[in-house]
Amino acid sequence: MPTRGRAGNLTAALVLVAAMELVVNRLANRLFLPRSLVTGGSAGAGATALARVVSDSGPFLFHLSGVLALLVLAMALAGLLRRRELYPEPLTIRLLISIIGSFWLLATLATLIGRVPRGFVVPLEAGFASLALLTLAAFLRSTVPGRAKLGVFLFTLPATLHVVAAVLDGIGWSSGRRPGGSLAAWTEVSLLLAAASAPFTLAPAGGGKRRWVVPLALAGLLTVALIAALRVRYDLMQAIALYGPHLELPRTGTWFGIGYVVAALGWCYAVIRLLTEKGGARLAGYGLLLLAIAGYPLGSPVELSVSLVGLLALSVGELRLFGQSQGAAGGGAPAMNRTDWRAWVGRLASATHDGSAPELGPPEAVVVEEDDLEASRIRAQRRGRAVRIRFLRRRGRIVELEATVGEPGHLEVSATIERHRSWLARSPEQRLALPRARTGDPTFDQRFSVHGEAPLHSEDVRREIMRHEEGLFTLWKGTAARYQAGTAVADSAAVIALLDLLIDLIDTP
Repeated sequence: MPTRGRAGNLTAALVLVAAMELVVNRLANRLFLPRSLVTGGSAGAGATALARVVSDSGPFLFHLSGVLALLVLAMALAGLLRRRELYPEPLTIRLLISIIGSFWLLATLATLIGRVPRGFVVPLEAGFASLALLTLAAFLRSTVPGRAKLGVFLFTLPATLHVVAAVLDGIGWSSGRRPGGSLAAWTEVSLLLAAASAPFTLAPAGGGKRRWVVPLALAGLLTVALIAALRVRYDLMQAIALYGPHLELPRTGTWFGIGYVVAALGWCYAVIRLLTEKGGARLAGYGLLLLAIAGYPLGSPVELSVSLVGLLALSVGELRLFGQSQGAAGGGAPAMNRTDWRAWVGRLASATHDGSAPELGPPEAVVVEEDDLEASRIRAQRRGRAVRIRFLRRRGRIVELEATVGEPGHLEVSATIERHRSWLARSPEQRLALPRARTGDPTFDQRFSVHGEAPLHSEDVRREIMRHEEGLFTLWKGTAARYQAGTAVADSAAVIALLDLLIDLIDTP
C-alpha cells in the first residue's frame, strides 16, 4: 500500500540537494571549474565537456534547493500547525501564519526571478528573524530539558543576530564599521559556543559506550584532517570557508583558531551522534547540517529558507527526541505501543460503561490508523447518558482528547469554561457571544474565563475543573457537556473522573 512521503524524507532530500549546491555552485564553480572567480579564466575556456556540464549545473542546483526548501518549509509548518506539535498557542499560530505568508511569497518570487529586488531585502530578513524567534520562543515553552533549550537557543542566535544587524543597517540604524554595530560582533562567538557545546546540549545521552565511541572517533578523525589541511593549504581552506559557510578561518596557532578546532570537534560529534539514531534525533541532525550548509552570515533567500528549515528541523527533532527518551509529550503522557494502546482503549470502554441506559446499546471501541496518526473512538453509557470519547495519537502519544456526554444536537451553547489566557488568544469570531460570569472565588476567577450560565457554585466542581485547566469545557444547559484538550494522559481513572465531572455539570441546576 503506498504511503505519503514523510517530512523526514523530504528534509533528507533537501540536505542532499543543498549539499550538492554547496559543493558545485558555491565551491567548485568559484574555485576550480570554468566559472571560477579565483582562477580568473573565462567561462568554458580550456575546460572539458564534463567540467562545463558540472559548472552549468550549479545555478540549477541553487534554484532547486531554494524551491525544495520553500516546499519543505510550507509542508512542515502546515503539519506542525495542524497538530499543534511545536506551536500550541492560538496567538502564536496566528502570528506565524501572517509572517510565514509574507516571507514565503517574497522568497518564492525572489527565487523564481533569480535575484532579490532592493525592496525585498529588509522584509525578507525581518521575516526570517521573526520566524526564527517565534520558533525559538515556542521551543523554550515546551517541556524538554533545559540543556536542549540552551542548545537550540545557541544555534538560533548567530543567524538571528546577523539578520537583525543587517536589518538595522538596511533601515539606516548602524554604528561602527559593521552592520548593527556591536550586535554583529557577537555572531561569531555565539556560533563557536553553540558548536562546541552541541555534544552536551543536543546529543542524546546514555545508550551505552557503543553509542558514543564511534561518533567520537569519527569526529576526532575529521577534526585532525581539518587541522592538517589548515596547516598545509591554509589559503585554500580559507577560500572554502568564505565561499561555503561564509566564515573567516583563523590560523590554528591563535586562540580563535583553537576555538574553531574545538567547535568543529563538537559539531561533528553531535551531527554523527544524532544521525546514527532514528526518529527525532536524526531530524535534529538534518537540522544541524542545513544550518551549516546555509552558512553564517546569510545572504540570499535560498540560504534564508534553508536555514529556516534547518532551525525548524532542529527544534522539532529535539522536541521528539526528548519526548521519546523521557516518555513525555506535551502533557507528559507516556508512550504506548499499538498493542498496549488497543488493550488500554478496550479497558477504558469497559470501565466507562455502567449499563445504566440499556437502550443505548453495548460499549464500542474502534482504533483507526493512517500513517503515523491514530484515531480512537469509544461509545458507551454512564449514569444514564451517552458518552463519546475520541483520542488522536501521533507517534505513540496523545495529541488530542475530546470527551462528550449527552447529545447536544443543534442546540445553542449555554456556557464555556477555559483558562483566561486561552480565551484571550482566540479570535473574536471564535468567542462565545455571552457575558463573562464570575463565581466569587478569586483564585478561580483570576485563572478562568466563564462565559454564559455555568453551574459552578460548588467548590468541589471548581476544584475538579482546575485539574483540567488546559482544556475547553462547553456546556449545553441540562443536555450535554464536552471537554476538548490538546494533550492528555493515558490514565483510565482520570478520564472517568472527567466524565463524571461533565455529568455533574449537566445535572447540577
